[in-house]
Amino acid sequence: MGSFKGSSLSSGVFVVFAVSLVVGQTNFQPPPPMMQQQMPQQMPQSNPFNTNGRAIAPITYNNRPLTMGQRPTQERYPDLRNVYAPDYRRDPLLYSHGYYWGDRSPEARGGVTEMTNLQFQLPFYGGMYNYSLIATDGFIAFAPPPDGTSNSPVFPNPKYPKERDHPFIAPFYSKTAFTQRSRVFYRHISRGQVAKASATQDQLRQFHENDLMMEAALRDIRFGMIGAEDFLPLHGLLVTWSNVTFEGKAFDNDRLETDPVPENTFQALVVTDEVRTYAIFNYKEVSWTTHSGAYGDVHNGLGGNPARVGFNGGNGTGFWELHPFSKDTRLAQMDERSNVDFTGRYVFRIDEVIQPAGCVEGVYQGVAYASPSGGSMLGGELVNVTGPCFLKTSQIRCKFGQYETQGTYVNPVQAKCPTPTMFEAGWREFGVSVDGGRTYNFRGEFFVVQHSRISAPIQLKNVDDWFLESPAPPSLVFEWDPKNMTWAEGLMLDIGVWGYREKSDLPEMRYLGSLANNVPNNGRFSFDPRAINSDKFGNDIYNAFTYGFLRINATESAMVNPNEYPHLWSDILPLAWYFRNRWRNDYGDDFADQFCRQWYYHDRVLPQFLGYLDPCPCNLKQAEADKGRFTADFECDRDGRSTCNFHKEALHCVQGPVHPFMGAGQECCYDREGNLLLTHDKKWGGSPNRAHPWGVIPYRESRKVPSLSNWFHDVMPWFFCCHWSDNCDYYGQMRRVSHDCVGYHPPGAALAYGDPHFITFDGSEYGFHGKGDYVLLKSDLRQFLINVQARLEQPPRQPFGMINATVIRAVAMKENDSDTVEIQARESHKRWRYRLQILVNGVPRYFDRPWSKLQTFKGVAIQSPESNLGQSNVVVRFPSGIGIEVQEVEGYLHVSAFVPREIQNHTYGLFGNWSGMKEDDLKTSIGTEISPTATDRQIYQDFARTWQVQNTPITGSSLFQYRVYRGDLLLNERGEEWFPIFEEPLYPPPNTTLRMEEVEQLCGRPGPENKECRYDYLATANRYVAAATQQAKIKFTALRNEDLRPVLSCGGIFTPKYGIKEGYKITSGSETKFTCVDGYYLYGTSNWKCEPLEGRWTYGELPYCMSYGEWARWVAGTAMGIVLAVLIPILTITLLCMNRQKQERAQNENSRVQPLIYKPEGQTKVYTKTTVTTKSDSPIRDSPSPPSKKDTLEVDRGNGITYGTKADSSPGSSPVYSKPTPIVKTQTQPYRPTTTKFTPRETSA
Repeated sequence: MGSFKGSSLSSGVFVVFAVSLVVGQTNFQPPPPMMQQQMPQQMPQSNPFNTNGRAIAPITYNNRPLTMGQRPTQERYPDLRNVYAPDYRRDPLLYSHGYYWGDRSPEARGGVTEMTNLQFQLPFYGGMYNYSLIATDGFIAFAPPPDGTSNSPVFPNPKYPKERDHPFIAPFYSKTAFTQRSRVFYRHISRGQVAKASATQDQLRQFHENDLMMEAALRDIRFGMIGAEDFLPLHGLLVTWSNVTFEGKAFDNDRLETDPVPENTFQALVVTDEVRTYAIFNYKEVSWTTHSGAYGDVHNGLGGNPARVGFNGGNGTGFWELHPFSKDTRLAQMDERSNVDFTGRYVFRIDEVIQPAGCVEGVYQGVAYASPSGGSMLGGELVNVTGPCFLKTSQIRCKFGQYETQGTYVNPVQAKCPTPTMFEAGWREFGVSVDGGRTYNFRGEFFVVQHSRISAPIQLKNVDDWFLESPAPPSLVFEWDPKNMTWAEGLMLDIGVWGYREKSDLPEMRYLGSLANNVPNNGRFSFDPRAINSDKFGNDIYNAFTYGFLRINATESAMVNPNEYPHLWSDILPLAWYFRNRWRNDYGDDFADQFCRQWYYHDRVLPQFLGYLDPCPCNLKQAEADKGRFTADFECDRDGRSTCNFHKEALHCVQGPVHPFMGAGQECCYDREGNLLLTHDKKWGGSPNRAHPWGVIPYRESRKVPSLSNWFHDVMPWFFCCHWSDNCDYYGQMRRVSHDCVGYHPPGAALAYGDPHFITFDGSEYGFHGKGDYVLLKSDLRQFLINVQARLEQPPRQPFGMINATVIRAVAMKENDSDTVEIQARESHKRWRYRLQILVNGVPRYFDRPWSKLQTFKGVAIQSPESNLGQSNVVVRFPSGIGIEVQEVEGYLHVSAFVPREIQNHTYGLFGNWSGMKEDDLKTSIGTEISPTATDRQIYQDFARTWQVQNTPITGSSLFQYRVYRGDLLLNERGEEWFPIFEEPLYPPPNTTLRMEEVEQLCGRPGPENKECRYDYLATANRYVAAATQQAKIKFTALRNEDLRPVLSCGGIFTPKYGIKEGYKITSGSETKFTCVDGYYLYGTSNWKCEPLEGRWTYGELPYCMSYGEWARWVAGTAMGIVLAVLIPILTITLLCMNRQKQERAQNENSRVQPLIYKPEGQTKVYTKTTVTTKSDSPIRDSPSPPSKKDTLEVDRGNGITYGTKADSSPGSSPVYSKPTPIVKTQTQPYRPTTTKFTPRETSA
C-alpha cells in the first residue's frame, strides 16, 4: 500500500531524519588496502566457513547496474550513484558473522531463547519492540513462546489468550539439535557508528564491516523490493543458525566427518529506519525439513509436517507464511530458489503488513504488488510492479480495472507500467501478465484517486491569475520537481494543453495543443498568455472545451522514448487564458455572457435534482455535528486544505452525500461567523451540484466522473455567469440556488464511551459492563437496514490485577448489502503509528496519506479527518445518512451514532428506541420495556444482555471477521460466569497509590453528573481513562444541547442585482437591510426581520434596484398611472351621468302630448333644403309607440323644431286635433311623412 513516492506505510520524514544522523560522517568506501593487510591470514576456528584453515578473500558479485528509480538518494554514499559501483562482500550469500565480527551466541542446544535488548525501536507486524528473544529453534521472538510448545504448532495460537501467542520472525521454525560444530550467532548493527577514542582495532574493524554489510543489504533490498527507493537502513539485527540439525537425530560428535548428519545453515537480517522494516532470509544449505516429533524421518529429517517459514503478529492477530515452502516438502528447495533472483535469498517488508519481494521461480499464480499503490485518475504515472518472474522477452502488460497498459522489463523480479487514464475512483483490481494479456494470474489492488484530491505535480503559481478572464495577466508561471521526471540531466520536455468535455453520455479528454516544446527540465516555466495564437484552434476545440489541464512529458527523440517517463499533470483549470483571443474574436467581449446563457437554456431541459438533496444545516456547528450526512469539502476545509478558490469568503464548506441515482450532491458553505453563505447573496456561496465532486458508481459516464463532471456541469458555469460576467442571477438565483436550511432537521445522536457508559438517542444514561458481542444499533426499515455491533472485552491485566469491568475493543457495521467495516483498537505496543485497525471485508485499510483520507467502497464511505495523523478517529457513512464515528482513547473505543429523522421510532439495541420519550427508551429484543430509572444491575440482567449477538433473526449474526480466538468472552479469568462491578467502587483498587482526593479533584464529588468519571477512575486507576470519559460526556452533552439544537430559519431573501445586503443571517430574530450601489435606487422593502416565533419574514415587497433612467421612467409611469387612476373614474362617472340624463330626457320627450297632423293624400314631408320620402311595411299596431331615430328627425331651425312622424293615409279620412291616439296604418298604404311647424310656445308645451 504505497504512496506516490514510496510506500503508503512509510513516513515522509524519516529520510530527512536518517540523513541528518549521518551528516559529517565519512563517505562509504571499500576496505582500504591497509585494513585488508591488518586482517589475519587465518580466520578463527569459530568461523564456520573456515574449517579448512583458509582465509576468505574479499570477493565481488552482483555487479548489475542499479535500474532507474532505484538509485539511492543519500548524500553520504555518492559512490552508489555510480551504477557500476562494485559490491564488496566476503561471501556471496551470507553476511559476515562469527566471533571475529563481534557476534554473541546463546547456549548451544535446542529450545533455548536468549533475550537481547535492542538499541533501537524495531517496527514489526504493526508492533514496536525494543527487545527480542533469539531462539535456537530457528526464529526471533518478541515475547516468550508458550510453555510446552507442540511438535506441530499452529499459528495464531488457537488457545490464545489462555496460552501465549508470541510474535516472531521465523526463517525456519522447527525443533533443532546441536552438534559440536553447530552455532547460533547474533549481533546488533548500526550505520555510521562513531568509535570512541579508546576503541580497539577490532572494534574499528567491526564498525566498518557493519557499514559494508548495511550497504550490501541496501542493495539487496532495493533490487528486489518495490517501494524501497528511498529506504535507508539505520539499524539491524543479524542472526545466523549455522550447521544445526533436527531434534531426534542420533549422531556422534566424534564421527561427524565419517558419519555426517543433515545440517541446515541459514540467516536472518532485520534492518529498519525505525519506521519501515525489511527482513532478508539467506539459506546456505537446507538438508532437513522436519524434526522427528513432527513425524519426520529420524535419519534424514524429511517428510512429516515440515517447518514453518513466515511471520506471526502475535496476540491472535494473524500469521503470514511463505508459500509454497512453509509446511511443505518443497521446503528443502529453499536454498535453490529465491524471490530476488539470487539463489537462496528472500526479502520481505514486515513493519505493518507482510509484503514479499519479487517472485519465486516456478510459482505461476499469486499476488501482484504495485508501488506506489495509488495514483491519479488521469494516469501517466510509472509504477513498479512485482508478482511473476520476468524475462527480457516477456510480453508484460498491466491491467488497472478495465484498462490495460504495456509494461517495460526492469530486472527479473521487477517491471514498470504506466497508469492509464481512468474516469473512475476507488480501489480497483490490478493484475500483471507476462503473456501479452492472455492471462492475469497475479492480481492485487490499485487505488485510483480523484484528481482534485492529490497534490498535483505541476504547481500553478498565483492561481488567481490563471482564473482571470480580463485583463489578461502579462505572465503565467508554473513549477514542478525535475526529479519527478528523472534523475538524469539533459532531458527535454514538451508542455501541452489538454481539455475535457462530456459529449452525450460519454466523457472525452483530448489533446488541444502545444504550449512549448523542447523545454529544459529545470522545474520552472513562464509565458505570456496574450501571445497565444488563436487562429490555430479548430471550431471543434475552442467551442467545446472550456477547461482542462497542463501536461508535461518527455520530448521524443532517437534516444528518448516518452513512454518510459512519467507524465506530470496540473490541477484542473479554466482555459480562458488559452482561448481568450479566439472567444473574443468570434463572440465579442461579452462571450462569457453568451456562454452563460447557452448553459442556462441547456441546463433547463435536464432533469431537476434540487428536490432530491438534503437541506443544508443552518449554521457551521450543525454542519460539523451532522457527521452522517455531511463531510468537509476537500478544497475548503478549515482543518485541512483551506484554499477555497471558489468560496473566497467561506471559512468552511461541507459536502452532502452522493445521490445514488441522480449523482448530484449538496454543498453548504459558512462564513467566519458560522452563517450560511448563499449564492443568491454572493457568488462565493455554496451551491448544489448536478454532478457530485466524488462521482457516482459506475463512473465513466456523463455526470458521474469524479471531479471532471463537476467542473463540466457546475464549476465552469460559475466562471461564465459569476466570475467573468455579471449574470450570477442565472446561476445563483435560478439554476444553482443555495439551500437556505428551511426544512433541515438535526440528526439524532447516541454515545457509548468509557468503561462503557451509554447515552441513548432520547438521552437516557446507564452503564453496561457485559462481555461479548452486542447490538448497538439496528433498524427494520428497508432503506435503513443498519446493523452496528460492538465487542466488549475485559481490559488487559494491570499491575494491581484484573479490572472487573469491560471496554469496547471493536466495532463492526453493515447497511443493506454494503461491505462490512470492522474497526479495532490496536494493542498498546501497536499504537505507535496507527491507533485503529480498520478492516473492510477483512482487508486492512490505511488512511495516513492525504489522498487516502477518504475511501469509498460498496455502499459505504470511510473518512479520517485531515488533521488526524494517527488514524485514531474515523467516520463511517452510509447512503441512508447514518454516520458512525469511532475514536480511540487509551485502547478504548468511543462510539457515536448519528441517524436522520426518517429512522425515528425504528431504532433498536443498546442505543435505545428513538421516539422522543425516555419512557420507552430501553426496549429488549422481545419488545419488553424497561424503566430508564432502573439500576445498572437491572439493566444488565433484563435489557442489555438480551441484545447479545446470538445468531437470531432479531440480533442477527456476528459481523466480526476478525477472530480473536477468544472462547471465554463471557467468562472471567477463572472460567466462571462474568459478573462485573455495577456500582461505583467505594475505594481505589488495592496495590495502587490512588487516593480519593485525586478522584474528587478530577471528577468532583459523588453525583449523577460525575458517576461515569468516578467509576472509571476507581475501576482502572488510570487518570487518562477517567479524564477521557469526563471529556467525552461534556462534549457530547454540548453537542446535543447546542450544536444539534433545532434552529428556526425564515429562508433566504435574494439580494437584488446591484444591491447591497447588510446582515446575512436567516435564522430566528435576525435582521436584514437592503440598499443599492451608487447610481441605483431601491424599490421595495429595505428592512426585514425574521419573526422569532413564526419562522417568516415581516411582510413587505421584495427589494429591487433600478438605475437612474429606469427610476425616471418608473416615476413618470407612476405619475401617469396616478393621473389615469384619478381621471378615468371621473370620466367614467361623467359619461354615465350624461348617458343617464340623455335617457331621462328621451323618456320625457316620449311622454309629451303629440298632436295629430292632417296629411293630405300624396303630401310629402319637407325639410329645409332636404326632402325625404319613406315607406313602411310594418303591420298595424294596436298601441302607440314612442318615436325613434328611424321614425323622427329633428332639425334645429331657429325657433322651431321640425318633426317627421308616422301618418295614416286611409282614403276619405280627415285630420282631427284631439287627444293623442294611436297612429294606425294599413299594410297596403305606403308611409308618407309630413312636415309640420310649431311655434315656440307649442314646442315648450
